[in-house]
Amino acid sequence: MRRIFSWTRVIAEYVDGTAVGSLTREYIYSGSNLLATIEGGTTKYHHQDHLSVRVNTDSAGTVIGQQGNCPYGEAWYSTSATKWRFTSYERDPESTLDYAMFRYDNSRLGRFMQTDPIAGSVSDPQSLNLYAYTRNDPLNLVDPLGLLIQVCSRIEGGQRNCTWTFESWYEYFWYRWGWNRSGGGRPERRLPTDPDSGGGGPGGIGEILENLPRALTCAATLPMQWLASAGHQTIGIGFGGSAGVGFISGVAVTGGVAAVANPQGQVGLSLTGGGNPGFGVYGAGATGGYQVTRSSAQNFDQFSGRADGFGVSGGPYAFEMAFGNATTSTLTVGGGVGGKIASAQTTYTTVPIVVDCN
Repeated sequence: MRRIFSWTRVIAEYVDGTAVGSLTREYIYSGSNLLATIEGGTTKYHHQDHLSVRVNTDSAGTVIGQQGNCPYGEAWYSTSATKWRFTSYERDPESTLDYAMFRYDNSRLGRFMQTDPIAGSVSDPQSLNLYAYTRNDPLNLVDPLGLLIQVCSRIEGGQRNCTWTFESWYEYFWYRWGWNRSGGGRPERRLPTDPDSGGGGPGGIGEILENLPRALTCAATLPMQWLASAGHQTIGIGFGGSAGVGFISGVAVTGGVAAVANPQGQVGLSLTGGGNPGFGVYGAGATGGYQVTRSSAQNFDQFSGRADGFGVSGGPYAFEMAFGNATTSTLTVGGGVGGKIASAQTTYTTVPIVVDCN
């Protein structure tokens, strides 16, 4: 059976080998709540408490199934033929394990079958058990991804409302970029409320402020990181320009500053400057504005250093090509003065600031 997802939710299923449009089942949601299943032209409605589906009805409102769970999800009673048994998890009929996206949950044991991707800390004893389900509080908390805890409650209209806890957001964003790593191993889980008497101790407000620029940098450059990783190339976005005047001989200059990301999960600030080597200038003009850079460099060592190439510009557009440790092209879009210009040029690039976002 093939599944179609919308983010982390299954919205449709179809038999392998059939057309995608030939759906076997469709799932309808209201917010994060599974509202109904459409199968073979028949609609089944699901009614939940603050954790799981408890009652199923048909279109006429007739009860066609009920189910109840023990605290950790083990079946208590059931007259329902549904695989959505405990919280938002899909239960596998063969292994009886619940699929939690990042891990599998064993409702009989009340534990995950794989360890938490984020390690524990002695300052937060509940986190030391890497297999524990929702910090051993299954009546109030859920973990839809097997990664981040949510607090669930009932709201007006009978639907449940689940929200991420501050700790979950802290863990995801803070440790997504490797804070508190020790010896290159897995990140240690620490809470922002941990004691901090010295202003810079582990897990305290001092550490948060110290690492905040790094977290913001990595968050702001996520699209660039994805493009760099997917394209196996270095990507840059910034500002710069070029100008020149001459005929055969003359003067031309170019420069720019950009945020760059490479396929290794690093981001940095690059500085580029250069000009013509005393010949090969044709025309007079200048162009400056936004710059987009693409390079075959796989790391910042390849991206840096000397490169020889050429540049052409006219009005609001300029294009430069450089051949050094890697092949790099830069497009400038902005404003220009004068006429068209073409120039041979030599540039030098350095990346003085590097942030590892792995």
